Amino acid sequence: MEQEFELKLTLKIREAKPDDAQWLHDYCFSTLPRKEVEEELSSDIEKMGKGEVHRLVAVAGDYTIGNIRLEFNKYGDPELAQIEELAVAPPFRGLDVADKLMECISDVAREKGVKTLQVQPQRSESRVVNYYKKQGFTEPPYVTLYKQLEEAGVEETEEIEEESASKQEGEQQLLVGDEQ
Repeated sequence: MEQEFELKLTLKIREAKPDDAQWLHDYCFSTLPRKEVEEELSSDIEKMGKGEVHRLVAVAGDYTIGNIRLEFNKYGDPELAQIEELAVAPPFRGLDVADKLMECISDVAREKGVKTLQVQPQRSESRVVNYYKKQGFTEPPYVTLYKQLEEAGVEETEEIEEESASKQEGEQQLLVGDEQ
C-alpha cells in the first residue's frame, strides 16, 4: 500500500544565536568537532556586533537546518563581501533552503553598501560551483596561482650561523697574522 502526503515546511531565516551551535554541528557541520563549531559561532556573533561578519541560519520547527556566513571588508574593499559556509542539512536539500539563505544574505549585503559578493568553492566541487553559477556568480577570466614558500628551517639557520662563524674565524686569523 502506498500513500502520498504533502509536507509543509515553514522556514524562518534569522541571525545566528549561541543556542544554534548544537544544531549546526549535528545537521550542517558534523565532520567538525562540536567545540570548534561553538567557538566559531561565538566568535562570529561577537564580530556581528562589530559589523565585520553576518551569519544567518535557517530554522524549520525547532531545528536549525541551514547556515550562511558573510564576511565584510575581507580584502580591504568595503564594497566586496565574501560568502562562506553555506550549508543545508541533507534532508532539507532541494527545498530551496539555500536559495532563501542566499536571498536574505544578499539583502544584508546590499544594506551594508556591498556591491559585489564573492565565493571561493573548490573547483573540484562541481555541484557547488554550478549552484553558485545558477545564483548569478561568474568565474573571473584569470587564474589565481599559488606557491607555498618554505620557512627557513633550523638546519638552514644552523648552516648560515656556521658560515658566519667560519668567516669571523678567518677574519680573526687574518688580523692576527697581520699583527705578527
